[in-house]
Amino acid sequence: TLQYLTDQDVVALLQNLAQGLRPGSGVIVVKENRPFGNAREDRFQMEVPGGENGRYDITRPDQHHRFLFARAGLSVEYVEKGTETH
Repeated sequence: TLQYLTDQDVVALLQNLAQGLRPGSGVIVVKENRPFGNAREDRFQMEVPGGENGRYDITRPDQHHRFLFARAGLSVEYVEKGTETH
């Protein structure tokens, strides 16, 4: 999941993963959360941590994920939206 990484770290991670793929082939599978509840799917959503071990996470819109993949030199070939379980 990319939700705990900054945009810069996401791009670096995707570039590193891409180096392990054969040229012209290979797949990177990413499971990400979508905005939930009444949140708009075209906006970012940020969870604020609770307690000592809380962690920030960022739910990014689909278009922003595509932007990050493009910055890493990759393209999104397929997207499947799952059922909300929050």
